[in-house]
Amino acid sequence: MIDLGIVFGYRVWGRGTSGDFWPDTFLGLVFLIDFPASVLASSLGIEHTDFANTYAFGLIVNGLLGATVFAVVSLFWQFVVKGDPQK
Repeated sequence: MIDLGIVFGYRVWGRGTSGDFWPDTFLGLVFLIDFPASVLASSLGIEHTDFANTYAFGLIVNGLLGATVFAVVSLFWQFVVKGDPQK
C-alpha cells in the first residue's frame, strides 16, 4: 500500500523543478521502488523487456522482498529470541 501511495504521489506531486520539496521527495521514493527491481531485472537478463520497465514489476519485486525480510525476521524471533516454549 505504501508503494502505491508513492507511485500516486509521484504522479500528482512529482513533477516540478529540481530543488522543490515534493518533486525531490517523491523522486527519491520512486528510486527506492525501482532500485531492487532494476537489480533483479539485470541479474535475470530481462532489463530490456516491456514488463521489467513497469511500476507493476517494481511493486511485485518490492512485495516479494518485503515478504522475505518479514519471514526471516519472524523466524529469527520465533526460534532464536523466544526459544523453545517447552522450557
